[in-house]
Amino acid sequence: MHLLEREAPLATLHRLRAEVVSDGGRLVFVEGEAGIGKTSLLGAFRSSLPAGVRSFLGACDPLSTPRPLGPLVDIADDLDPSFARLVRDAAPREAVLGALLEALKRATDPPVLLLDDLHWADEATLDALRFVGRRIASTRALVVGTYRDDEVGRQHPLRVVVGDLATSPAVQRLPLSPLSQAAVTELLTCRCPSVGRDGVDRGDHGGLGRTDRRYHCAAVRTAVELHYTEAHAICIRDQVRNHAFGNVNLRLHAVTGRKDKIEIVPHIEFDRGTRNTAGPIAGGR
Repeated sequence: MHLLEREAPLATLHRLRAEVVSDGGRLVFVEGEAGIGKTSLLGAFRSSLPAGVRSFLGACDPLSTPRPLGPLVDIADDLDPSFARLVRDAAPREAVLGALLEALKRATDPPVLLLDDLHWADEATLDALRFVGRRIASTRALVVGTYRDDEVGRQHPLRVVVGDLATSPAVQRLPLSPLSQAAVTELLTCRCPSVGRDGVDRGDHGGLGRTDRRYHCAAVRTAVELHYTEAHAICIRDQVRNHAFGNVNLRLHAVTGRKDKIEIVPHIEFDRGTRNTAGPIAGGR
């Protein structure tokens, strides 16, 4: 898996994994806004682990009622049979948390636990993070959790957990910075190689139809001008594809929390011929 401008955080995760053997376990919170690449970073880290390293991936889900211990349920059977049995039997929380810690301590090879989307975690999962985080140095495990920091306010339960663990030298926060304009352009144009930084379609269309190519060009120009992340650019692209220009600001504000005013005048020739503009895309901050 190829990541753009994520060499430094990827190297940090590999360094911490190597250090747990001699220095004790670590808990790392990878934080960043929606679409910035947290899940992709976990995937790249997992796929680049040395042969023989045991890694376990679990995730929280955006459910009305979150799954109790959701990401830990995902990994329980592979991590440790005793822990898995207590989870399946809905044992008292103290017993489950103790079994999780013991499983990490018993592991002969330092395990890597990857817990994605912790902003959707239930109370039991947050208790597990707090319990294990305070004792992680007694293990040889690396636990990496991701969350959207733009959705975790001061009163959010996860923010409280991260704050409680902030003074521990075994707990680290790893914020991801936005991609550069060049990286955003590369991400958006990889599906349609002929679209350049200026959003001009120059020939090789990568299998896209004519109308989709025009939508894609419009999204590229807007995203690059405004320096959005890949997810924000995809949001623009989808709105343009659906001819829903009036919804672009609303959707971007919901996704990004930013208050940019965006005017889109795309180079799009609609199938019904209802609108045909030749003006450029313009963006305002």
